[in-house]
Amino acid sequence: MKREKPRTIINRRLKSTLPKAANDPKAAREFLEQLYIYEDIFYIDDDTLEMIKEYSKKGNSYAHFAYARYHACTSPAEDSQNIAMEYYKKAYANGIADAGIGMALATYYGRGCQPNRERYKELIEEARAAGSRFATYLIIRETLYGWRKRQMNPGKSLTMINKLIQQDGEESIVWNSLKAKAIETIYGLSAATPYIEKVAEKGSISGWDRLFIARSYHDDLERHDKEIFNKEIKRAMEMESGLAYFLKAELNEYNEESVPLLEKAFKLGDDGAACRIGDLYFYHLEKDENPFRKAQEYYLKGFKYDNSLCAEKLVEMWEKGYAELDESTLENIIIVGARMDSERLIVKAVERYREGGMEQYAQEIEKYFVPDYDKLKDTEFEEYFPDMPDDDGRNDAYA
Repeated sequence: MKREKPRTIINRRLKSTLPKAANDPKAAREFLEQLYIYEDIFYIDDDTLEMIKEYSKKGNSYAHFAYARYHACTSPAEDSQNIAMEYYKKAYANGIADAGIGMALATYYGRGCQPNRERYKELIEEARAAGSRFATYLIIRETLYGWRKRQMNPGKSLTMINKLIQQDGEESIVWNSLKAKAIETIYGLSAATPYIEKVAEKGSISGWDRLFIARSYHDDLERHDKEIFNKEIKRAMEMESGLAYFLKAELNEYNEESVPLLEKAFKLGDDGAACRIGDLYFYHLEKDENPFRKAQEYYLKGFKYDNSLCAEKLVEMWEKGYAELDESTLENIIIVGARMDSERLIVKAVERYREGGMEQYAQEIEKYFVPDYDKLKDTEFEEYFPDMPDDDGRNDAYA
């Protein structure tokens, strides 16, 4: 029997549960939990989005949350982050505790509002006290990876996950996705494979993004034989795994098919693919009469999704004369990168501020980044773009 694609399962799940969510706690939980997994948001089809918008117009608070989450993750419009915050607030005011987590994340990073890390913590606790399972999901992920200043403790995360699975049963896609990540982090790919398989079977693209790797690589990430890999990556691409498209491009050693593969990966939510395309143009592996302009274009695309590596490369391109950025755009790139915990951009933000720049971010820099500066200021960061020979003017910006 032909396996259904995650896209089909994700959209069917959202469409079937939204009409019942307001009056059916099980449907409400299933609808909300489908929206926790970031990677899956990129697979929401136009007709599902139209349904969400229609329900939102009628005042449905679950639809408000879905619409906010869609804009927050995929940024389809210039003002997507403002739209996301507006609809998170609507949902939160109407009893959707999970929307408090969307507001919290926006508040931490300054998306659609001023950054406020103290308020971020308060919103998490408020949402958790109001019964938000998204709050628990977020806390487990932060504890697993040490994100957003939370102390890293994978073992503690796994204990929390096991308790939740024991409480809720084996069917929850979100707790199983977290268990797969925790097992892989602690014990390696081999041990995590059964859990990754379960997540893929339940229709999350996050499972397919890891399954072909789990079946094709050893724990030390040395690849199995080529035949197994080719079989598994082909199936993952059929399931629309963005990571599979990304790795296919990398393993092709950047031949003429690389950019279309990476474009597909980017469209499926892999912001790192935009960064890789930028690299291809910068180093002229992809022919173009304005390679630096193209590189900047793709780094900016990745930056739109808060890819800190793209932010770092844009700043270095500007410093070396390969990018054209006005002062406002440059400083925005630096501060967003710093908010995403880029150590080199934390240093850049503080040093530029002390030289008289970054004035509009002064309070934020003093409060959140100056304390980290002393332990980072002497770090020697490797250059992404070592000086290139310039014998014919080709390497001048936009030659």
